[in-house]
Amino acid sequence: MYHAFASSPQFRKALTAQSRGAVALLVVPEPKRTHLSNAQRVLRIGGSATRSLPPPSEALQQDTLNIPVLLVSDSAARELMKTADTTPSRAQEIIDRDLKPQSRPLLDTDLSIHLRSQYVKEGITYNVGGLLEGSSPALRGETIIISSHHDHDGMTTDGVWHGADDNGSGTVGVVALARAFQTNVAKPKRSILFVSFAAEERGLLGAYFLAAHPVRDLATTRAMLNFDMIGRDEAPTPQTDGLIDIPKVTSNRLNLIGANYSPDYKRVVVAQNASVGLVLDDRFDHESALNIFFRSDQFPFVLKNVPALWWFTGFHPDYHHVTDTADKINYTKMAKILRLAYLTAWHFGDTATPPRFVINP
Repeated sequence: MYHAFASSPQFRKALTAQSRGAVALLVVPEPKRTHLSNAQRVLRIGGSATRSLPPPSEALQQDTLNIPVLLVSDSAARELMKTADTTPSRAQEIIDRDLKPQSRPLLDTDLSIHLRSQYVKEGITYNVGGLLEGSSPALRGETIIISSHHDHDGMTTDGVWHGADDNGSGTVGVVALARAFQTNVAKPKRSILFVSFAAEERGLLGAYFLAAHPVRDLATTRAMLNFDMIGRDEAPTPQTDGLIDIPKVTSNRLNLIGANYSPDYKRVVVAQNASVGLVLDDRFDHESALNIFFRSDQFPFVLKNVPALWWFTGFHPDYHHVTDTADKINYTKMAKILRLAYLTAWHFGDTATPPRFVINP
């Protein structure tokens, strides 16, 4: 599970700015905010966020975004807007009241940006996938995606970043479902693409790459089930303290993220869950403090109008720490989640009417 810029709404803003000829984008947190800025939130995570040797920034060699995006402080924003006839706080007040842009030129203002790369290193990493062809000649050209990401943060002086939940659990889930669908003599009518993405922790790079270079037409991709952290019981952490409410009992709870873009999808999961019995939770679709929706591999496919939900059992104190180990996985709950996912994917693969995508929910 990734926690930085490339998976946020700012990505779309940067693409829009680039298309209008911008050479860089400066992003300012809301001056009057009731939640943490991205930088403040990352500092709460600990673990990899405070490593003595942080992992380097990485990017796709052939990405759609080619301009720098810089996060600036509140004080820098006030300085930049000194020549405008407003302040950042006042501009936000008007935007919040009228929901209209407050764009204006910054007259007599010059800004110089000096960026220096300490080193540049090229490398190749791999998405791993397999295709189960559908049983219907008429529908096998359509696709259901079941996905995870297989990378984590490697090693540091603190030890091995095991990543058992993030995201060994999701990767095991994809493999288990691939085996289950292959073992079943009957096959769904639509084809299923099982894929585990690379470089999610570096900015959803593997998912962005596949969304930009799909092996199956995304126009006929009917649904995506993305597993990222499906193996633990949600528990309070410094990242979540004071920001979201966590239920007291989470040993049977599954968070579904992104249903605003496809209520049809959620209805299918709820219906199939009648025989599984998990507690389904959608609260991450109704909060903005943690910027959750944009932080996993389903997001690049939502940008391509694919009905896609992130299946997620929640944060815990071992998230992005060396202590995320296999002995802490709740295997009973994980098995129930995969049973529900099997039933859901089978329904999507076999039903006459796949879930619809809502462009602007």
